[in-house]
Amino acid sequence: AIWIENMNTVLDDNKKLCLNSGEIIKLSAVTTMLFEVRDLDYASPATVSRVGIVFLEPDTDLGWKPIIDSWLLQLPDYIKADHSEQIFNLFTNYYEVMLECTHRTRTPFAVSNGWLACMATRLMEALMTDQEENFCKPTVTLPEGEEPDDDMDMGQSFMDREVTIAQIFWFTMTWTVGACTDPDGRLFTCDIIRSCIDNKKDLLQKFGFVADFTKVDLTGGGSIPAPPRKGYLHDLFLDPTDGTKWKPWTERIEGFDIPKGAAYHTIVVPTSDTCRNQFLIRTLIERGYNMLISGPTGTAKTASIQGMLLTGFSPDRYSTVSFAFSAQTTANQTQDVIDGKLDKRKKGTFGPPAGKKMLVFIDDLNMPFKEEYGAQPPIEILRQMFILTPFGLGWYDRKGWEFRQLIDIHMLAAMCPPGGGKNDITDRYSRQFNLLFVTPFDDESLARIFSTVVNKFLGGLARDVAGAAPFAVSATLDIYNTVLKEMLPTPAKSHYTFNMRDVSKVFQGLCQCTRESLPKVDDLVKCWMHECERVFKDRLTTKQDMNWFFGLCKRTMDRQFKKQYDQVVKLEPIIFADFCDPKSQSYVEIQDHGKLAAKIAECLEDFNSVSKVRLDLVLFTSFIQHICRVIRVLRLPLGNALLVGIGGSGRKSTTTLAAYVAQYELFQIAVSKGYGMNEWHDDMKSMLMKCGCGNINTVFMFSDTQIAKEAFLEEVSSILNTGEVPNLYAQEDKLDITEKCAKGAAAEGQTTPSEVFSWYVGQCRKNLHIVICMSPIGDAFRSRLRSFPSLVNCCTIDWFH
Repeated sequence: AIWIENMNTVLDDNKKLCLNSGEIIKLSAVTTMLFEVRDLDYASPATVSRVGIVFLEPDTDLGWKPIIDSWLLQLPDYIKADHSEQIFNLFTNYYEVMLECTHRTRTPFAVSNGWLACMATRLMEALMTDQEENFCKPTVTLPEGEEPDDDMDMGQSFMDREVTIAQIFWFTMTWTVGACTDPDGRLFTCDIIRSCIDNKKDLLQKFGFVADFTKVDLTGGGSIPAPPRKGYLHDLFLDPTDGTKWKPWTERIEGFDIPKGAAYHTIVVPTSDTCRNQFLIRTLIERGYNMLISGPTGTAKTASIQGMLLTGFSPDRYSTVSFAFSAQTTANQTQDVIDGKLDKRKKGTFGPPAGKKMLVFIDDLNMPFKEEYGAQPPIEILRQMFILTPFGLGWYDRKGWEFRQLIDIHMLAAMCPPGGGKNDITDRYSRQFNLLFVTPFDDESLARIFSTVVNKFLGGLARDVAGAAPFAVSATLDIYNTVLKEMLPTPAKSHYTFNMRDVSKVFQGLCQCTRESLPKVDDLVKCWMHECERVFKDRLTTKQDMNWFFGLCKRTMDRQFKKQYDQVVKLEPIIFADFCDPKSQSYVEIQDHGKLAAKIAECLEDFNSVSKVRLDLVLFTSFIQHICRVIRVLRLPLGNALLVGIGGSGRKSTTTLAAYVAQYELFQIAVSKGYGMNEWHDDMKSMLMKCGCGNINTVFMFSDTQIAKEAFLEEVSSILNTGEVPNLYAQEDKLDITEKCAKGAAAEGQTTPSEVFSWYVGQCRKNLHIVICMSPIGDAFRSRLRSFPSLVNCCTIDWFH
């Protein structure tokens, strides 16, 4: 790195710092430099020869034992006095075996022994001191001769506490060593844990383990409740009310009823996965630790955390900030987002409102590009929040260069595992977190989740139609699993990335239907096929792929619904729409394509009579289909579209006409020669305030020819993810928003300025639909999809052939 070359004169005996301005600063004779670096990749021989080097090998020089030793000194007094020897023995006898499990299984996210030991100490301490579960309590001793009251809590006996701590140790091993690996690795680790608890070494000998263990006996006379013989220990929790026995997480899921009138996109169906993820998040956060969830796309990482932020933490004690990284995110943007949400506590100290803690959730943590020397600036600036300086934890204000001490802030992060074009993140930052690697849902969980939702929405239809709804769920999961295996992304088809959001969009389309839409089972089958085509087929680029998908749908229809395509579908192509019949708003199949063409021709004529710019269009079947597809997306809550086609393929005409037919207002930016960030921010502000304060349904059409700066796309990506552009509003704008939205927010019981603003952001998301028009020619399309995952994740793709 260049800066280290400038240090060479400082490291010489004369200790002079030579600046670019020609100024020379001489450092005092007693000044010495100490560098702590990860490697010498960017050090030149000139630097290396000027310093003495001490090489530390973390796993062999220090190892994990000093971490455990220093942690034992910080435990609560009653645990330290009675149980520090027990905890020390558990680690020294079993931990090497546990660590060897991670070397023998696949760990998609690289973990070191030291980091695993830090994770284990944090989770174990959080569980032992947890106020909600009350695993461990001190024994209450009364003065001699005094009798306890009937309702007096006498705490916990030494024997019970000893058993509980041993159980917590094994639970911790399950969720540290056993939670950083894939499903096969999880099962292997669970089998090893059972062997250790049962004091059987045959499994270790079978796999040729190098490490060995010695049984740790309980001195208080208690015995550890045995875990079940088969299956994952991850499916079980410790029940503190029943002698810390292992019990299935499903016992903690209460009967789930979807609230009346709930919008589809707001529903989160609890499963054992979300239940245990949220238990771990709550336990660690309440103790003041940070949590990192990693796993493949579509494993409900974001949904778990968002659900936890919405319902799991009391708004009286926690305020929350969520944002997503993209490849173009800069350190300054990251700092501004967090600074913009903090209040001044006293001079130089900033934090959430007094009496609260702030939870910062960062999605796609590893997206930012690496700079020349391998660092990711947004992550380096976040890392400063964890580094203790003489002034406290925090960073410098870029305007006045004063140190801003940041207090009461905890981090939650989600990211895909490194590899396959995804970056890894520096272990100096990741070590501050407890890692949870989430595994994909099994089909049984998915079927339960979607059946719950579909039955709620379609339960009011005719009995035979509602009875066929479970077939639609299994058929969609079949299609998704097949597409996932067969339709793999290539450089020419980089948008062939499918995840659980796509499955959800199919059901979102089905759940719009009413009794009028689906009178018979055949109508449900046609609607199911239509929704699958809109979500999966519309993004396919070649005739061959489309024919393959069509064949897959026919076969699935026959297998799941026991119906032949030719008997069900009398009119091709299948088109569902809600604008053709003026008397009805129902989402129904169009039985007469001529009538549909006449309706759109009539709308086109009306548009031309009121618009300054005429649209002279020929309405042929394919074009009408594209219009219906865009209208379908605009009608869905949080519906956004990505239209891909070469110039002149009709993307903008389609959007303009679709917005008019749907009776939404169309907004576009007018890029001129001097159009820069200030003009862009003014346009975004006026558009968002119109949607949020004016409650006007708006379509924002944004074309790749208008991307004068990549930062425009960065901010569009932010709107897709969160509904707002970070730090867009000045203080007077915020006051204006609070004033205009106070009445609407108060009707929903939200009164404080921050609650009113989050209500406003919710209105923006509800009323604003973004349609992005892009050309697939050249590298730009592919690199933008890679840099901004929300273009695929948050949009329905329609490919114009």
